[in-house]
Amino acid sequence: RILVQSICVRKAKSSPPAPPSPKSLGSRSEYRTMGKPSTTVMALLGVSSCCVLVGIILIIIAAVTGQQAVELEWLAEGVREKTFIVSNNGEAHCGFGIYIEADKDCQVAVLGMSVVGPPAAQTSPLGLPLVNMCGNNTIYKAGDTELHLAAHIVTDDYNDNVAPGEYRLTSSTKVWALDWCSEIEEYVNGILGALGLVVAAIILFIVSSIVCCIACCVACNNQQPRQPQAQPGGMVVGQPVGGNVVMGQPA
Repeated sequence: RILVQSICVRKAKSSPPAPPSPKSLGSRSEYRTMGKPSTTVMALLGVSSCCVLVGIILIIIAAVTGQQAVELEWLAEGVREKTFIVSNNGEAHCGFGIYIEADKDCQVAVLGMSVVGPPAAQTSPLGLPLVNMCGNNTIYKAGDTELHLAAHIVTDDYNDNVAPGEYRLTSSTKVWALDWCSEIEEYVNGILGALGLVVAAIILFIVSSIVCCIACCVACNNQQPRQPQAQPGGMVVGQPVGGNVVMGQPA
């Protein structure tokens, strides 16, 4: 009997521990899904990706909006006659800029211009509602044509109020024209709109980063192995009972 007990003890010590059963690791569904991303992680990564995608789209729209804001919208291009209409809507008006080709003599071109406006319109030393702007050497672009500012049509009366009516320009040189107030308003609105889109895109990128970090934390938490728990009815090997080693005794 003593020999049999010693053999049993040696076999119990030399036998490798049995691997934990799926039941001891938790529920069957948890055992099957261990190592795979959960639905929560996938949903969080989806939200993060959508934020990045929308942010990129907003950046593209902002770039297009900013490009359109800096482009000049010409009221007249390469004409010798043009009638400008100023309405009496109570809003201030900046007048009209008259441009000529950069290689033309500015002084000669201005002397060849004539403007007929409403009686209330101011007149310059030229006797016309037209101001000589030949001192401005800034180059502007109308397609492939280089231009510079030559004159300014004044649309105010002598009380600095808008003088509504028609302003008819005739010129011996081809001219281009801009509505200055309209261009300034379009430029400011376009730049502010583009900046707003960029700010919104940055916020989306920040939200995306936060959601991605949360998804990583959830995934790491799901990957942590659980401590096996003893289940009732399991087999206990080598537990001494009354001084004897019992093999396969149910706990």
